Amino acid sequence: MQAQSNYGGSIAPFQAAMRYDREFAQLANYHIGLAHYKEGRRQEAAAALRQAVALDPGSDAGRNAGTLLETIERQGSDAAKPWRLKVGLGGEYDDNLTVEEQDLATDQADFATVLELEGGYRFKVPKPYEAEISYSLYQSLYDDYSQFDLQTHTLGLAGSRDFDGVEAGLSYAYSYMFLGREGFLQSHRLTPNAGFSLPHGLYASLSYTIEDKDFRKTTDNGRDGVNQAVGGDLFAFFMENRGYVQVGYRLENENATADEFDYWGHTVLAAVQVPAWYETKARLSVKYQDKGYSHVTPDIGVERDDTKQTVGFMVSRKFLERYEAKVDYQYIDSDSNLESSDYTENVLFFGVSATF
Repeated sequence: MQAQSNYGGSIAPFQAAMRYDREFAQLANYHIGLAHYKEGRRQEAAAALRQAVALDPGSDAGRNAGTLLETIERQGSDAAKPWRLKVGLGGEYDDNLTVEEQDLATDQADFATVLELEGGYRFKVPKPYEAEISYSLYQSLYDDYSQFDLQTHTLGLAGSRDFDGVEAGLSYAYSYMFLGREGFLQSHRLTPNAGFSLPHGLYASLSYTIEDKDFRKTTDNGRDGVNQAVGGDLFAFFMENRGYVQVGYRLENENATADEFDYWGHTVLAAVQVPAWYETKARLSVKYQDKGYSHVTPDIGVERDDTKQTVGFMVSRKFLERYEAKVDYQYIDSDSNLESSDYTENVLFFGVSATF
C-alpha cells in the first residue's frame, strides 16, 4: 500500500502486524510514522517515530526513524503556520520575442529581469477538506524592448476533499495581464479536478477547465472567447518517489468572437524527472501541440493549421533549507501556414527563489 502511495490505508495493516509479532514493532512504528507524515499528520508521525527510536536507536530502522523525526521537528514551525510565501529573482534571455496571444514573432533578441512572487493562506477547515486563497505576481522587464514587458496578477481560490484515496478539487483563478505597461488580457478560469492512485505505483490526475478570455485592446476584441479543455496525466514514480515519468494529453476547443480564431487543439506531453545528486533534481520534457482552425483566416485565404514542438530541460538545487537555484532552457519550434506564427525560439532562464 505504501508503494502505491496509499499511506492512510497502510496504517492499520502495520498496526495489526505489530500486534501479532512484537519483533516487528520497531519497523512497523517507523512505517506508521512515515504514513502519518506523508498524510500531513506530523504530531501522530512524531509519536510513532519516537516509539521506533526508543526500541533500538542503533538499528537501521531506529536511525531512519530518528532522521525523519528530526525533519518533522525542524518543519514543525513551518507546518503550523497557515500561510506560505515564495519570492524569486532571475534573468531570462529570449532570442525571438513573441506574443503567442497575438500571433506575433519579432525575430528580435533581448534579456529580461524577472521577478516572481507567490503567496497563499490555508483556511482552517475540518478534515478531510482543504481550502486556500492564493496570489501570484510575475514581472519581466526587458533591456531594449520595453513594449514586451509582461506583468501578470493572479488571484486564486481552491478547495479539495479526500474521498478514501480519491482527492477531488475545484479551483478558480482570476488573472489580469499587462503587456508593455498597458492592459492586455483578463481571464476567469474554473477547474474541477481529481487525482487518485493506481496499482503498481502509478498516480493519475484528471481535469476540466473552462476559461473566459477578455482582451483589453479594441484591436484584439475578435480574440475574446471561451476556451474549454479536458485532459489527464499519468505518473509513474521511482527511486522512493523522488523521481517520476509523466505522460499527459489534453483536448481543447476555443470559441472566439471572430470565427477565424476558433480552433480544436490537441496537446501531448512526456516528461521525466530524476534526483541528480544531493538536493538536486533534473527534468526533461517534450510537448507537442496541434491546432486546427475551423474557419478561413483572411490573411492567408485558407483555414489555418499550427503545430508546435517544445523541448525543455530544467535543473534545480535546494540550499540553506529555504532557497532554490534553477536553470531552465526551452527550445520552441512553431510550424504554421500563417507566417507570423512560423518561427523557432530559444529561451534560457536562471534564477534563485526563497520560500517562507
